[in-house]
Amino acid sequence: DLPVVVGHDARPSSAGFAELVVGVCLAAGRRVVGWSGPMPTPMLAWAAREAGAVAAIVIEVVAQEGEK
Repeated sequence: DLPVVVGHDARPSSAGFAELVVGVCLAAGRRVVGWSGPMPTPMLAWAAREAGAVAAIVIEVVAQEGEK
């Protein structure tokens, strides 16, 4: 069973969204690899490749025009 790798950025709400994603993946019968803290997207991609993951999901926020 190939794992799904889940990561998130450092924004305060991202960890909660990542936990929801992990829960959905587990409910679907997937093995999940994740970290307790934030990680950069390239590191997540590397981890997914090393784990032979079927998917990598990163939770991050993209600021809209006018936001900081």
